Amino acid sequence: MSELIVKVGKFPGRISEVVLREGASVTDVLTVAELDSSGYEIRMNGSSVDLTAKVEDGDAILLVKKN
Repeated sequence: MSELIVKVGKFPGRISEVVLREGASVTDVLTVAELDSSGYEIRMNGSSVDLTAKVEDGDAILLVKKN
């Protein structure tokens, strides 16, 4: 299996990169980045997604505060 590099962070806030194995989900990304999605909308590459969405190399995941 190959490795994926995914950008992740809270908006506004710090963005970091994490390295995961192919087949990883948004849950895996947030776990590695030690982020909690409670109270946030999860967006991947600008689109709203849930915790089960699979990530690909180069994806960007942002946690956006819910209004």
